[in-house]
Amino acid sequence: MIVRLVKIFLILFFIALTVWLLWFDFVPGKNLVVNYDFCTTSPMLTEFSPGDRLWPVEKTQEGCWQKMAKSPVYFDVRTPQVFKTAEVEIKYKNLGEEKFQIGPQIIKNEWQWFLVDILPTEQTGEWQVVKINFNLENVYQGAPMMRWLVSAPNLEQNQQSIVIGAIKIVFQKDRLSFVNVTEQIKNYLRKIKR
Repeated sequence: MIVRLVKIFLILFFIALTVWLLWFDFVPGKNLVVNYDFCTTSPMLTEFSPGDRLWPVEKTQEGCWQKMAKSPVYFDVRTPQVFKTAEVEIKYKNLGEEKFQIGPQIIKNEWQWFLVDILPTEQTGEWQVVKINFNLENVYQGAPMMRWLVSAPNLEQNQQSIVIGAIKIVFQKDRLSFVNVTEQIKNYLRKIKR
Protein backbone atom coordinates (compact mmCIF):
# COMPACT_ATOMS: atom_id res chain seq x y z
CA MET A 1 0.00 0.00 0.00
CA ILE A 2 2.74 2.49 0.98
CA VAL A 3 4.81 1.56 -2.08
CA ARG A 4 1.82 2.21 -4.29
CA LEU A 5 1.20 5.63 -2.67
CA VAL A 6 4.88 6.53 -3.13
CA LYS A 7 4.68 5.55 -6.81
CA ILE A 8 1.54 7.64 -7.32
CA PHE A 9 3.13 10.58 -5.49
CA LEU A 10 6.31 10.36 -7.60
CA ILE A 11 4.35 10.12 -10.85
CA LEU A 12 2.19 13.12 -9.91
CA PHE A 13 5.27 15.04 -8.77
CA PHE A 14 7.08 14.50 -12.08
CA ILE A 15 3.97 15.35 -14.10
CA ALA A 16 3.53 18.58 -12.09
CA LEU A 17 7.24 19.42 -12.47
CA THR A 18 7.09 18.84 -16.24
CA VAL A 19 3.97 20.99 -16.62
CA TRP A 20 5.53 23.72 -14.46
CA LEU A 21 8.77 23.76 -16.50
CA LEU A 22 6.87 23.76 -19.81
CA TRP A 23 4.72 26.64 -18.54
CA PHE A 24 7.81 28.77 -17.88
CA ASP A 25 9.37 27.74 -21.19
CA PHE A 26 6.13 28.66 -22.97
CA VAL A 27 6.33 32.28 -21.68
CA PRO A 28 2.62 32.85 -20.94
CA GLY A 29 3.18 36.49 -19.97
CA LYS A 30 4.05 39.43 -22.20
CA ASN A 31 7.81 39.59 -21.58
CA LEU A 32 10.88 37.42 -21.55
CA VAL A 33 13.86 39.15 -19.92
CA VAL A 34 17.36 37.91 -20.75
CA ASN A 35 20.35 39.30 -18.81
CA TYR A 36 24.04 38.74 -19.42
CA ASP A 37 26.57 40.45 -17.17
CA PHE A 38 29.70 38.42 -18.06
CA CYS A 39 30.11 37.33 -14.40
CA THR A 40 27.85 34.31 -14.77
CA THR A 41 26.76 32.31 -17.77
CA SER A 42 23.15 32.42 -18.83
CA PRO A 43 21.09 29.45 -20.07
CA MET A 44 19.26 31.91 -22.34
CA LEU A 45 22.23 33.63 -24.00
CA THR A 46 25.51 32.24 -25.35
CA GLU A 47 28.88 33.84 -24.76
CA PHE A 48 30.24 36.15 -27.46
CA SER A 49 32.08 34.42 -30.31
CA PRO A 50 34.39 33.86 -32.13
CA GLY A 51 36.88 33.94 -29.28
CA ASP A 52 39.81 35.23 -31.36
CA ARG A 53 38.03 38.60 -31.74
CA LEU A 54 37.62 39.11 -28.00
CA TRP A 55 39.79 39.54 -24.94
CA PRO A 56 39.07 37.11 -22.09
CA VAL A 57 36.32 38.17 -19.68
CA GLU A 58 37.73 40.39 -16.93
CA LYS A 59 36.33 39.92 -13.43
CA THR A 60 36.92 42.49 -10.67
CA GLN A 61 35.11 43.65 -7.54
CA GLU A 62 33.33 46.32 -9.62
CA GLY A 63 31.93 43.71 -12.01
CA CYS A 64 32.77 41.80 -15.16
CA TRP A 65 33.22 42.84 -18.76
CA GLN A 66 34.70 41.76 -22.07
CA LYS A 67 36.69 43.76 -24.62
CA MET A 68 35.90 43.44 -28.28
CA ALA A 69 39.14 43.69 -30.30
CA LYS A 70 37.88 42.73 -33.76
CA SER A 71 34.53 42.91 -35.46
CA PRO A 72 31.98 41.42 -35.79
CA VAL A 73 31.11 39.24 -32.81
CA TYR A 74 27.98 37.15 -32.36
CA PHE A 75 25.79 35.79 -29.62
CA ASP A 76 22.67 33.63 -29.68
CA VAL A 77 19.58 34.09 -27.54
CA ARG A 78 17.25 31.20 -26.77
CA THR A 79 13.75 32.36 -27.66
CA PRO A 80 11.12 29.71 -26.90
CA GLN A 81 8.34 31.81 -28.47
CA VAL A 82 7.84 34.20 -31.38
CA PHE A 83 8.15 37.79 -30.15
CA LYS A 84 6.98 41.06 -31.70
CA THR A 85 9.57 43.45 -30.29
CA ALA A 86 12.78 43.51 -28.30
CA GLU A 87 14.32 46.26 -26.19
CA VAL A 88 18.08 45.86 -25.96
CA GLU A 89 19.98 47.65 -23.20
CA ILE A 90 23.78 47.69 -23.46
CA LYS A 91 26.27 48.93 -20.87
CA TYR A 92 29.59 49.69 -22.57
CA LYS A 93 32.70 51.85 -22.91
CA ASN A 94 33.62 53.12 -26.36
CA LEU A 95 36.66 55.27 -25.60
CA GLY A 96 37.68 55.58 -29.25
CA GLU A 97 34.13 56.58 -30.21
CA GLU A 98 34.06 53.89 -32.88
CA LYS A 99 30.96 53.28 -35.01
CA PHE A 100 29.20 50.55 -33.11
CA GLN A 101 26.05 48.59 -34.10
CA ILE A 102 23.91 45.72 -32.89
CA GLY A 103 21.06 43.74 -34.43
CA PRO A 104 19.41 40.38 -35.06
CA GLN A 105 19.84 38.22 -38.15
CA ILE A 106 16.97 38.74 -40.60
CA ILE A 107 17.30 35.58 -42.73
CA LYS A 108 18.79 32.36 -41.36
CA ASN A 109 22.19 31.40 -42.80
CA GLU A 110 22.43 34.62 -44.83
CA TRP A 111 24.46 37.72 -44.15
CA GLN A 112 21.46 39.99 -43.60
CA TRP A 113 21.16 41.84 -40.31
CA PHE A 114 18.85 44.47 -38.85
CA LEU A 115 21.66 46.67 -37.50
CA VAL A 116 21.07 49.82 -35.47
CA ASP A 117 23.75 52.34 -34.44
CA ILE A 118 24.56 52.38 -30.75
CA LEU A 119 24.60 55.99 -29.61
CA PRO A 120 24.96 56.81 -25.91
CA THR A 121 21.82 58.04 -24.17
CA GLU A 122 22.97 58.13 -20.56
CA GLN A 123 26.13 57.86 -18.49
CA THR A 124 26.38 55.67 -15.39
CA GLY A 125 29.77 56.41 -13.86
CA GLU A 126 32.32 55.62 -16.52
CA TRP A 127 29.88 53.37 -18.40
CA GLN A 128 27.58 54.44 -21.21
CA VAL A 129 24.11 52.89 -21.35
CA VAL A 130 21.84 52.75 -24.37
CA LYS A 131 18.40 51.26 -24.99
CA ILE A 132 17.39 50.28 -28.53
CA ASN A 133 13.97 49.02 -29.66
CA PHE A 134 13.68 46.43 -32.42
CA ASN A 135 10.58 45.38 -34.35
CA LEU A 136 11.03 41.61 -34.75
CA GLU A 137 8.12 40.94 -37.10
CA ASN A 138 10.45 40.65 -40.15
CA VAL A 139 13.24 38.82 -38.31
CA TYR A 140 13.74 35.05 -38.69
CA GLN A 141 12.36 33.37 -35.56
CA GLY A 142 11.89 29.83 -36.81
CA ALA A 143 14.72 28.31 -34.79
CA PRO A 144 14.94 28.08 -31.02
CA MET A 145 17.96 30.41 -31.11
CA MET A 146 18.00 33.97 -32.44
CA ARG A 147 21.43 35.12 -33.63
CA TRP A 148 22.60 38.69 -32.88
CA LEU A 149 25.60 40.57 -34.24
CA VAL A 150 27.69 43.31 -32.63
CA SER A 151 29.67 45.24 -35.21
CA ALA A 152 32.32 47.94 -35.10
CA PRO A 153 33.75 47.88 -38.65
CA ASN A 154 36.85 50.03 -38.08
CA LEU A 155 37.79 48.72 -34.64
CA GLU A 156 40.88 46.72 -35.63
CA GLN A 157 42.04 49.23 -38.24
CA ASN A 158 41.90 52.08 -35.67
CA GLN A 159 43.54 49.87 -33.00
CA GLN A 160 40.71 50.49 -30.55
CA SER A 161 38.55 48.25 -28.39
CA ILE A 162 35.02 48.43 -27.06
CA VAL A 163 34.30 47.18 -23.56
CA ILE A 164 30.91 45.57 -23.04
CA GLY A 165 29.74 45.32 -19.43
CA ALA A 166 26.19 43.95 -19.71
CA ILE A 167 23.40 43.16 -22.13
CA LYS A 168 19.74 43.01 -21.20
CA ILE A 169 17.09 42.08 -23.76
CA VAL A 170 13.38 42.35 -23.02
CA PHE A 171 11.41 40.39 -25.63
CA GLN A 172 7.72 41.31 -25.86
CA LYS A 173 4.68 39.56 -27.30
CA ASP A 174 0.95 39.49 -26.71
CA ARG A 175 -0.05 38.00 -23.38
CA LEU A 176 -1.55 34.52 -23.63
CA SER A 177 -5.34 34.76 -23.95
CA PHE A 178 -8.27 32.72 -25.25
CA VAL A 179 -8.09 34.67 -28.53
CA ASN A 180 -4.44 33.83 -29.32
CA VAL A 181 -3.85 30.57 -27.44
CA THR A 182 -3.86 28.36 -30.57
CA GLU A 183 -1.48 30.68 -32.45
CA GLN A 184 0.96 30.79 -29.52
CA ILE A 185 0.86 27.02 -29.05
CA LYS A 186 1.56 26.51 -32.78
CA ASN A 187 4.52 28.93 -32.62
CA TYR A 188 5.88 27.20 -29.52
CA LEU A 189 5.58 23.72 -31.05
CA ARG A 190 7.27 24.88 -34.29
CA LYS A 191 10.20 26.23 -32.28
CA ILE A 192 10.71 23.17 -30.11
CA LYS A 193 10.53 20.86 -33.17
CA ARG A 194 13.54 22.60 -34.69
